[in-house]
Amino acid sequence: SDYVLETVTVTGGEMIPDYAFVEMSSIKNVIIEGNSITTIGDNAFCNCTSLNKMEIADSVTKMGKNAFRNTAFSVLPSGKNLRNIGVNAFSECVNLVKIEIPSSYIEIDGYAFFNCMNLSEINLSTSIKSIGKNVFHNCVNLIEIDLPSSIVSIESGTFSGCEHLKRVNMPSTIRNIGEISFFGCVNLENFEFPASLSVIGCAAFTNCQKLTKVDIHKNITTIAKGAFSHCNSLTDINVSPENNIYSSYNGVLYSKDQSFLLVYPAGKQDLSFVIPSTVKYLNDQAFYGVVYLSEVTIPSSIKDIGISAFSEMTSLRKVVTDFGINKLSKAAHDEKAYLSIV
Repeated sequence: SDYVLETVTVTGGEMIPDYAFVEMSSIKNVIIEGNSITTIGDNAFCNCTSLNKMEIADSVTKMGKNAFRNTAFSVLPSGKNLRNIGVNAFSECVNLVKIEIPSSYIEIDGYAFFNCMNLSEINLSTSIKSIGKNVFHNCVNLIEIDLPSSIVSIESGTFSGCEHLKRVNMPSTIRNIGEISFFGCVNLENFEFPASLSVIGCAAFTNCQKLTKVDIHKNITTIAKGAFSHCNSLTDINVSPENNIYSSYNGVLYSKDQSFLLVYPAGKQDLSFVIPSTVKYLNDQAFYGVVYLSEVTIPSSIKDIGISAFSEMTSLRKVVTDFGINKLSKAAHDEKAYLSIV
């Protein structure tokens, strides 16, 4: 009854079954021997909170979801022929400091390193074809990452909550930056979008406090709503004249013909702004979270104002408009007793 299982040696079978050793907190070391085992099942070692060493046989090619969730690894265990890292496979491994992805890996599934709060170094092989949603969410000690040229998309929430992330080196292959990809990366510094990029998703860079400017090149065709909201240092969004979808004037983002005002940068330091008479529509969240503006003039050319167009403008005191107060609804601005609409 005093025996405590600390080492597990697996020698036969084709698979370590789902839940095989779940929550066995005394296990410190796992050895997979032989050439028959190909799969580590779902939740196989989940919550084995002392597990920090593992030798994986060359025959193993796949690990299931939650396989090593909340274990004590400080470096990523690896096998020569592993092909994928399963959903949540290493999430909440708070001792994990470094991961080196070998060339055998093809996929990293969603949430694989979710909440690995001490992870500070990631080396990805050029064999990696896809990185799933929220893979590095809340890896708060990650400072820099180089994405390999094999990656074409940054999926939803990939780096959200990585509050110390300063630099992401994107290859020339990236076509899509998914929604909330960099949400809350408050230390992310200015960088160039690769020429291959065409889509910036909803709230992709929300609350990126260190961004001061954004350059939109000619190949970007989609900028979803809220992409740069609450970027309180952002003063300029500049669009290439060769872009056929978007344009900019004085750092404000418009449609090509300037009939839509899309984004007024939150950190632009002007105190008042007159919307140009070319503008017919204010985009959803067009002025969302703008810090300094205290007065906005809306011209008679305006036909519609989008949802939350003037929400969370902490300095806004006056809106000058003949657009019609009934149309400037609570959907367009926060209900403020001190806001004057004339």
